[in-house]
Amino acid sequence: MKLYVSVYFVVLSLIFPWKENSDERLIGRWKLISYDAIDVIRLSDGYQLADEYSRNMLEDSFEMTFDSTYYEFGADTLKYSSVESDNVVHRRAIWKLIDDTLMIKEIDRIYFRKALLRRVSDEELVISPIINDVAGENEMIFKKIQDSDF
Repeated sequence: MKLYVSVYFVVLSLIFPWKENSDERLIGRWKLISYDAIDVIRLSDGYQLADEYSRNMLEDSFEMTFDSTYYEFGADTLKYSSVESDNVVHRRAIWKLIDDTLMIKEIDRIYFRKALLRRVSDEELVISPIINDVAGENEMIFKKIQDSDF
């Protein structure tokens, strides 16, 4: 299996060469603090008309998402955690910034994702997932955290 992943990584590197990333402001640890998509769900009829138990289950899932979603950018590597099917998962990837598009290739599985970099500062990172080559309207807002906060 390790050989397969290594071969896959080498082939992808040849097909899609990655150069040094240019925006040093991304380097560091980031914690998700806001995601517009969650607000859209909260305003939806399905959420508003749901029984209290169902809404509480969703709120628990939202809280888990905010408590567990971190991105740690290195010079060209990314370690991140997120919630998938009510489980916290940890992923490793290689990243590249091309213009305002953040490209992420996972290392441990065949998975590629993109996000539109809306803005980045020394304290805040704002991205929007790109799905089917279309940047969504919803923004994921991260705050930069220090080692003691992680």
